[in-house]
Amino acid sequence: MKYMRLALICLTAALVCALGQAPQPPAANAGTQLVVTAVPQGGGAEPIQQAQVEVKQGSHKLTIEHWASDTANDRLDLALAIDEDTHGLNSALDDVKNFVAGLPANVAVGIVYFHTGSFAVAENFTMDHKAAAAAIRLPSGSASSSPSPYGSLSALIEHWPSHPGVRQEVIMISDGEEHAGGNDANNRALQQALGEAVARNVVVYTRSEERRVGHACRSRWSP
Repeated sequence: MKYMRLALICLTAALVCALGQAPQPPAANAGTQLVVTAVPQGGGAEPIQQAQVEVKQGSHKLTIEHWASDTANDRLDLALAIDEDTHGLNSALDDVKNFVAGLPANVAVGIVYFHTGSFAVAENFTMDHKAAAAAIRLPSGSASSSPSPYGSLSALIEHWPSHPGVRQEVIMISDGEEHAGGNDANNRALQQALGEAVARNVVVYTRSEERRVGHACRSRWSP
């Protein structure tokens, strides 16, 4: 499954290495759990073994207690989050619907819309991918409808219950405009969303959709 990342803010890449597997401590108090995402440079990526990985905090080398890879059969809860002030989705709407309809059988997908620092659920998490695809609509396109997409992301993560053994990921479709506090890495809403995503092991992929989006979207939305 191919996900595109928005170069401005890849919420997980700043804090985890681009490797390929998910280190999971055996107990909640044994350490910090992180999700590590592979970004292969052309072609597939070979499995990465624990002995190949080194984690440091400053100059201090940390111990990896447990290292395990996710498999294609692991349950995944995927939230497709669409920012209400996104422009340019018109020509790609059918591609997004086809992407959702064609998701693998192990994925439960939910459709949400970001607005006014909160979110609205258009379709709860379901294995019925065609029903989820049918719930996708064009966003309103009004800047006033979603002044803080990262505030909405924080709200989604906060209200999203986790389940043992179930991964949680978000594809966030947005123009990337944070109207509250400036568009840079120091934005408080962005920092809060990033911190909550890392703390909850929620992997967030950001996807920019702007007015210039055209027919090239079709291949990029292929599952």
